[in-house]
Amino acid sequence: MNAAGSAELTLVTGATGRIGSELCRLLCVAGQPVRAFVRTPARAAALAAVGAELAVGDLGDPDAVAAAMRGVRRVFMVTPDTPRQAQIESDLIDAAERAGVARLVKVSAFAAGLVPPLGYGIGHAAIEDRLRHAALAWAVLRPYVFMQNFLDLAAVIVNRGIIPLPLGAARVSFVDARDVARVGQVLLREDAPSGRVFEVTGPMAMTVADVAAALTGALGTGVCYKAVPGWLAGLTMLAGGVSRWHVVRRLALLRMLRAGGEAAVRDTVPRLTGTPARVFSEFVYDHRKAFLRATGA
Repeated sequence: MNAAGSAELTLVTGATGRIGSELCRLLCVAGQPVRAFVRTPARAAALAAVGAELAVGDLGDPDAVAAAMRGVRRVFMVTPDTPRQAQIESDLIDAAERAGVARLVKVSAFAAGLVPPLGYGIGHAAIEDRLRHAALAWAVLRPYVFMQNFLDLAAVIVNRGIIPLPLGAARVSFVDARDVARVGQVLLREDAPSGRVFEVTGPMAMTVADVAAALTGALGTGVCYKAVPGWLAGLTMLAGGVSRWHVVRRLALLRMLRAGGEAAVRDTVPRLTGTPARVFSEFVYDHRKAFLRATGA
């Protein structure tokens, strides 16, 4: 049976992102039909290569969303952080209910669970509340900071040998986005827990100095942590073209991390998947080429 005719069809939004692309791969490898909602087909060649059906469109287009929902049994919802995120996700839930979707898994943020919610978590908290009144089974993932975020700093890390962040000696349970996808795959199952929120962390809390040491060992080049003040981090982001909307929320996140907000270690990954969460050194080893490409090596 093809994907369009399968009662087990899963729609994945954000399918070219760090979590969504890995989830599509995992589902396809497991022989489960997947429809990947993508905006740009050219960026989705790898998804098509592993067997995902592509639904091309914009999440803000009701007709495109309705078409993508046809025949879908389960939805994995991850969307970019934007000022319209809460509205987009609310509309997606509405469309899923109209289409008779049985189960929806949402990627949220740790800060959505704070009282009051903080930064990006404000919008996520609104959608979590919307889900609690939804006419379908649901689960929410609140991942901690991704290990993959250090790839965004790869050029600075390998060319200047520093990690410039305003985190002091705070510990963070960085999580590999691939492990978030593994948890998502489990929670999409019909017999998975419903109506619950799951924090997803790595296996240990690390300082940025710990991260620098791990990168030094894996890359064979000296890397150290360079503490910078929050105001300088904000100015650097603005100078790099990051919008003020994002800068305000990123700085709120960094302040929360500095205060130890994501230092807890949860057993969600091993408990739900049956295998341990990846340690940071494993992440660096798997992405060593991506780091080294920043040097042109």
